Amino acid sequence: MEKIQIKDLTTDYVIAVLKEAHPLFKDDLLSLHLTRSKSAFGESVPDSGKYANDNGRSKDLTLNYLRHNSRNELFDIILENNTVDYDNYGGEFLSRTRDLWMRYDRNDNSKISQATDILDIDELKYVLLNWKNTFRIAYSFTDSPIENCIRLQAVISAPYLVDDVDVVLGKYFPNLDLVVELLRESYAETKIDNIRNVANFIEANKDEFRENTLAYLKAIDYQTLDGTRIDICDIEIDPSLVNLDVSVSKNNNLTHEEYEDPIMSEFVLIRLQQVQRSLENLLNHKLVSKYTPYADRVGVEVTPDLIFSYASYSYFAQASELKYDYTSQKLLTYLNARLRASKAKTREREILKTFKEQMSPIVERIKEIYTDVRPYVQPRSRYCISEELQSEIMKDFDTGRHDHTQAVIDKLANAISETRALCEAYNDEYRRMLDAIAEDL
Repeated sequence: MEKIQIKDLTTDYVIAVLKEAHPLFKDDLLSLHLTRSKSAFGESVPDSGKYANDNGRSKDLTLNYLRHNSRNELFDIILENNTVDYDNYGGEFLSRTRDLWMRYDRNDNSKISQATDILDIDELKYVLLNWKNTFRIAYSFTDSPIENCIRLQAVISAPYLVDDVDVVLGKYFPNLDLVVELLRESYAETKIDNIRNVANFIEANKDEFRENTLAYLKAIDYQTLDGTRIDICDIEIDPSLVNLDVSVSKNNNLTHEEYEDPIMSEFVLIRLQQVQRSLENLLNHKLVSKYTPYADRVGVEVTPDLIFSYASYSYFAQASELKYDYTSQKLLTYLNARLRASKAKTREREILKTFKEQMSPIVERIKEIYTDVRPYVQPRSRYCISEELQSEIMKDFDTGRHDHTQAVIDKLANAISETRALCEAYNDEYRRMLDAIAEDL
């Protein structure tokens, strides 16, 4: 088994090891996928394990938290059947029968309706499509025989697979004959050829569908799959940063969100980064007072009446997403909650109070930076950027150049750089503070 440094632990690395380490993936019985979501910048990005793939200074410390916690936040890998094509069998059976119901007989008590209800079974989608994404890779840390290392194991998590398969084998496949019978009875009553054709299609493919599904379930050994552990690697931890003998999870109600980013920097940084990204994209457009002929302007020219109207969300991420609106109270949310929960005249209370006093200059400087750039980054409302930012951009419409836009970008870049450094310094000290409290527990 390979020994790696924490900086090399990424979701891509884990997937590569899994594909070589276990027959399920090596033989292509199951495929490994990453879920996707919309980022704060309006882009579709993979949920590829932000804690495993984080390159920040806290990576060793983050892993120290995760090894003591059962939450599956290290990487987000979804498992999918790569053997039986649901769409060509069960999905097609349901689609064709539902189409019959829509076209010929919407009576809920009809034979076509009864056939549709039999085919429309969620458990089949859970088993073959991993519908709702419950079939996934979790993780576990164990002691490593190598000094200053911990061992990472992938754990196949399929908590509902056995129950879902029982429903599929006990209710779905045995009733496919009944579906064919119901459709043929409906054809006998209506003489509609499409109904007979669907019955014949299901009759011709149902046995092959069942055999393929059974072969797949046997190959993955579905009854014992949940909880299967696969050794991934030994991870070297920097002993100067992490004391492997101290469990930070001893701190009461410690969540990963608090441990990873106790100052809640996203509520300071993301809004600035959204505006910076939007303005950088605007540099790629030609600023004009009115459009030239359509063929010459597509994807190139923008006018004030477009980007400052209801369509502004297409150009400015901060105008379409208000969830990252800044409030200074968020900076000390976790610290103040711990202070309120601590008991008077205890060492924990003294550590927390001392920490708050020591971090006060950092917090105040973050507030000052945000106050300076807030006129540019805080939208007036959804779909409307701030008046100050609009005024700067309008100056560039007057000249046709991007001088004022670039000046705002530079100002934001400086603010982001300094704020990020301050947030990282606060977060590092916060985690050391938690270690100090944990040592007394």
